[in-house]
Amino acid sequence: MEPILLNKENIYVIGYFGHTNVGDQQYLLTFDYLFKTFLLNYEKYNINYIDCDQIITKEFQDSDIIILGGGDI
Repeated sequence: MEPILLNKENIYVIGYFGHTNVGDQQYLLTFDYLFKTFLLNYEKYNINYIDCDQIITKEFQDSDIIILGGGDI
């Protein structure tokens, strides 16, 4: 599989983090693995994991990559 090339600086993975939810906690490991394996120039991206209860305090830019997942989506 070819690595993915993205021209963005910020990647946000939004989940139900820190609530003893095993599925969402697994995102932390899984997405880190995927980004390190398939994302070209991995080091140039700011990868952030945000609890869905905290997104109201975050201001996103049009150029941000936002990844949502989980059972409630």
